[in-house]
Amino acid sequence: MRLFHSLRDHQHMKNFSIYEENSADIGFVIECLFSQCLSMNEFKQWADYVVSHIDVDDIPSYIFEVSQFSGCLARIFDVLGFIPEWPLHESQKEALYGIAYIRGIVKIHDYELSREAALKALEKNPDVSDYFRRTFPFIHYELNT
Repeated sequence: MRLFHSLRDHQHMKNFSIYEENSADIGFVIECLFSQCLSMNEFKQWADYVVSHIDVDDIPSYIFEVSQFSGCLARIFDVLGFIPEWPLHESQKEALYGIAYIRGIVKIHDYELSREAALKALEKNPDVSDYFRRTFPFIHYELNT
């Protein structure tokens, strides 16, 4: 069974799990923000990507607010209006820090997970990197460490 399966290509349109009752994709995106492998500007870029890849009638209203969000990250749930599901196990969350380390954007130095441990978690969870690349096709990084 594939870990992540919520993004599906339908020519130009995609199905995103970004709704309160089906929130795996937005949960993943928020987890990427909190684990620092995604910047706030990239988050906004993702929101614009969603808008350009789904039918206008299917766009949740919070997506437009997210694309303009400039507040404290802790307030992002107020913008969403719900707390999305987190589809990741602890080792998969640690793999996100591996992506952050590879991309050179880790800012919190007191996080207890070392670079080596994060990279090892990423190596053990290649599906996380695959899902990251599908979710953020506009972000490119090399897995060479």
